[in-house]
Amino acid sequence: MNRTLACTLLAATVTVALGTSANAAPPKGFTKTVTFTDGTPDPTGNAASGNENHCSGELPQEAPISVKVPGPGTVEVSIKGFQGDWALQVQDATGEVMAGDDVNPPDAFESTSVRLKKAATIKILPCNMAGTPQAEVTYTYKYKK
Repeated sequence: MNRTLACTLLAATVTVALGTSANAAPPKGFTKTVTFTDGTPDPTGNAASGNENHCSGELPQEAPISVKVPGPGTVEVSIKGFQGDWALQVQDATGEVMAGDDVNPPDAFESTSVRLKKAATIKILPCNMAGTPQAEVTYTYKYKK
């Protein structure tokens, strides 16, 4: 194969690859609702500063809900369906706190959102501060470049 033909084929391959990714459809949004159980209330999280840190109490935490976010956009998270005091935290894949919410009772609802610049895995951690053992968690991803 001569050099000109090789360069032409390489350029065509790169053009097709770039054109395909540039024309790719954006990731689809989604909403999911799950039941989360935290049977061991941990009021020690109330001593943490800032509402986003209230799920960092002294007792062992339940396993968070892991969510793969397919691209840039916003993830809105809420919990409801409990009595007493619950809090909500969103972490990145390494466990760094990204957002959180803790409204004192009688409100039986917590919500927060995070903005992501690219695809990522996040962890949603609802936590029972001093309430009933189950909550309903809803999370929604909306694509936005």
